[in-house]
This record gives sequence, structure tokens and C-alpha cells, in this order.
Amino acid sequence: AITKFLQTKPSDRSLVVRALEALGNLKAAQATGPIAGYAASADSEVRQHALTALVRLGADAALSHIPQLLDHASLPVRRSAVAALGMTKAAAAVPHLLKAFAVDETRAEAIGALASAPDSRALDAYLAGLSARDALLRLKCRQAVRQIRKALLPEIERRMPDLAQEIL
Repeated sequence: AITKFLQTKPSDRSLVVRALEALGNLKAAQATGPIAGYAASADSEVRQHALTALVRLGADAALSHIPQLLDHASLPVRRSAVAALGMTKAAAAVPHLLKAFAVDETRAEAIGALASAPDSRALDAYLAGLSARDALLRLKCRQAVRQIRKALLPEIERRMPDLAQEIL
């Protein structure tokens, strides 16, 4: 019933938000399509609830709909998609987050998202985050590197001569 309600594209924003939240909480996998229809909403609250619901449905549901939002025309939609991919904490999200890291407009969000689920493929993002102005981002990157330091150590040692002093 809630899924059918969303498919009618209701105009009452508060009801849409509650419906998205309910479907996410219920982990209603059959509602993936209708939820995804709101993931690029111009309304930031509706968009956030849709993305959160997709993440709650599981990494497969999220990864089947969110990555294409990285190419959306709207910067707020792209940034929200990056944050949602980070919330999945899925290894399969890393290539998409690395793509977002390569784009200046979504770089900071991608660094934060990558730091939330440490992966050795994201070393360049962590090193960039360690020299960021944002103290919280630096802390998250430091913690990510610390968690996977054994895997990163050979590569960090190899790059040592080229690393900026503030990173070391």
C-alpha cells in the first residue's frame, strides 16, 4: 500500500517523507523502484530520506540505483549520492566513490565516505584528507589509515619521499 502511494507521486511532502522512512525501516525490497524515484528529488529532505531508505534496503539495492546519481546534473544530488554510497560501507561502493573523489565538486564528500569504510584502494583519498583544512575529515582519514595500516604500509613507505610534511 505504501509503495502504491509513492507511485502516485503525491504532493504532500511530509507524507512522502514518512512513506520513504517507513519503507526503509521495513526493509521493503519490493519498493526499491518507487523509492529510487525520489533519490534525485530537488527537495533535499525527500532526497535524503529516499537515499537512506535505499541504504537500509541493503547494499545491493543501494548500489543498483545510487551510482548513476553521481552523473546527475544537480550538484546537491551528486553530493547526497556520494554520502549515501558511504553509508553502505560496501566494498563494491569503493570504485564509485573513487570516481567521485576524482571530481573536485564531490571530492570532500568522497573522502569522508571512503574513510567511513577503510579500503586500501582509497589511499590517495586518505592522503588528500590528511592535508585537508577540515579537522574532522583529517581525523576520519587518520582513523581509516590506522585501521588498515598493515595493508597500506608498503605503499606509504614507497611514497614517503613525495609525501607532504603535514601528512607525515
